[in-house]
Amino acid sequence: MAGHHEVLGGADVEAGSARASAARAPHPSFTACVAMLALLEVSTPLLNLVVFPLYDQTFSAARDISVLAMAALLMGVALVATAAPRLLMTKRMSQMSLGCLVAGPLLLLPALAWRVPVLLVVASIVLAVGRGWVTVAVGTAISRLPRRDIALCVTGAFAAAYTVAAIAWRLPAAVGLTAFFIGPLAALTIARPTARAAFEATEHDEAPRDFSVTQPATFLPLTSRLFVSMLVFKLVFGYALRFDVNDANPVADWLVALAAVVAVLVRAAWPASRRAGDEQPVRVLGQRPWDAFVSMVVLIVTAGLLCSMLPLPAAPGVSTSLLTAGSVLFELVSWTALVTLASRNPRAAVASFSWGRGAACLGSVAGAFCGARAGALFGVDQVSVILVSAGFVLALMVYALFCLRGFSFDETIGGVVPVVEEAPLEDAGAAGGLPAVPPTSIDERCAAVAEAHGLTPREREVFLMLAHGRNREYIEGHLSISRNTVKAHVKHIYAKLDVHSHQELLDLVE
Repeated sequence: MAGHHEVLGGADVEAGSARASAARAPHPSFTACVAMLALLEVSTPLLNLVVFPLYDQTFSAARDISVLAMAALLMGVALVATAAPRLLMTKRMSQMSLGCLVAGPLLLLPALAWRVPVLLVVASIVLAVGRGWVTVAVGTAISRLPRRDIALCVTGAFAAAYTVAAIAWRLPAAVGLTAFFIGPLAALTIARPTARAAFEATEHDEAPRDFSVTQPATFLPLTSRLFVSMLVFKLVFGYALRFDVNDANPVADWLVALAAVVAVLVRAAWPASRRAGDEQPVRVLGQRPWDAFVSMVVLIVTAGLLCSMLPLPAAPGVSTSLLTAGSVLFELVSWTALVTLASRNPRAAVASFSWGRGAACLGSVAGAFCGARAGALFGVDQVSVILVSAGFVLALMVYALFCLRGFSFDETIGGVVPVVEEAPLEDAGAAGGLPAVPPTSIDERCAAVAEAHGLTPREREVFLMLAHGRNREYIEGHLSISRNTVKAHVKHIYAKLDVHSHQELLDLVE
């Protein structure tokens, strides 16, 4: 065992130094977090209200290509951060993002002026890549706030962003374009000092797919229903909004969305819900917050789809306003949930946050593409709108009743725990806050627990190593078994012991 630590000594020191640097990094102020997210988030309505209409004059497909490029970047970052974080090269990614945000406008303006489709596609991809990395930086920085402040921070930022959006639509296009270019640059400037230390720690730490083998509760799998829900809901929004195109006033749409956000903001800031030292998310209508907010979004979207079926002149406008409000609220919920998830285990923050945002972008572009094609195919007549809306209402109900049956957003997010660091055998009793005990004492306790819960001989060996704080790599090498075999043994051990985290396992041994 001593030899094992000597071999890994350099990597351990490097990772430990990176984590220490992240721990010493300055925590962002609440105001700075609101500002950076508002500056980033305002670019979304500006993109829809100002930039995309200009794209349509040259090559409308550039809008979907740009969103797809952002989804590809975010999901690519998530995959690398999950399996091989050392390949992230976060410093270069930040430099690349800065370069993209500077070069993008220099390419976009000539492309729009001269109406060159190829140049427009290149410019839109460059800008999307730059904004994608800013999203990761901002989310990582905000995740360092106290958890009780995250919901208030996100809702405050959304309220500010959509207030600006409601005003910007009335201003000249040049003003909107300028704000669209400057917002992400300013957000990256504010977020970078805090995010840099967290990025470096992620880059030098063990990969989430590795430490989650022996500590499953530290990292949500990328196939989690939390991420799938983000993709599905954004797909519905994208499809419905692009299929049911009408001449509704964008200001009215954003004002309805802003009213919904302000309502959430007031509830999040209610003094009775923010007791000193309370780390729990604000409860809504006596229900668990994430589940309640998702239910609220489903109701708003359902109302929007039902309105589109009404044979009334005002129905299309009301439908679009409700769908816009639902989309904005779901974005708010997604941001809050993902940042909270990142804050619960900083070592998996980049992977979890990037994957969630990437899934949302992918759902949005897929839905918009399908909606636009369906609209062109069927025509936006009343019968088509009713059929599509009825189909979406039915699909939402089926998804909510069957696919999300027994699933809780609150339990999923709250079940994620920080990584318990690997400890040498002689100090393993102190891992996770347990008092130091002699190795033989741990062995005896593990034998008693294993006997009481019916562990197999191989499971007992793995259980003993887990109790001593050993990681996946050590167990693989010591027992000469594969990663998947280790994962299967750990899953069976957790199930038989009825524990959900490494800390609970250590507590059981103690």
